Amino acid sequence: PGACARKSAAVAMAGGLPPWVSKIDRRASIQMFLTLVTLATAISAFLFSVWFKQDTDNMNKNFVGEVTRGASDGYDLVPFPCVRNTLADCSNDVADECRPNCCPGGYECRRDQVVGLICKNPSDECDDFLWCRDFADISGNCQTEICEADKMVESIAQWAYVFSGMGV
Repeated sequence: PGACARKSAAVAMAGGLPPWVSKIDRRASIQMFLTLVTLATAISAFLFSVWFKQDTDNMNKNFVGEVTRGASDGYDLVPFPCVRNTLADCSNDVADECRPNCCPGGYECRRDQVVGLICKNPSDECDDFLWCRDFADISGNCQTEICEADKMVESIAQWAYVFSGMGV
């Protein structure tokens, strides 16, 4: 037994590997491989949750306030919604008629029968105007199913971000 151990150590050293490598059995190699695969999967899940959270945050950026031209992190351009809230000077609590300063550049002020004043992007026609209006939550009360679903997705994205970070 002593001569075999010295011979395997000499073979391992001749190949440039440390002697302990020759003592690793097949089961240990498989365990190390599976551990590395698990770590890679956890890191991938974390990265995907970061990207998903950025996308859900970006979807809601341009519904209120001034228009954001691009994401601050350079990840992706923030979309311009076809329908959005008016600026603070013309909120539905303050005004009931459109004025030139009600909407940011690129939007036109219009009066909707249900929610009041809205800003509409004239160059972008909504496929489903009612869905876009409800998603934008013009009233600010989030009483529609579409708005509630959006809030639920944002909450799930937040929890996915937290738990995938803990998994890494």
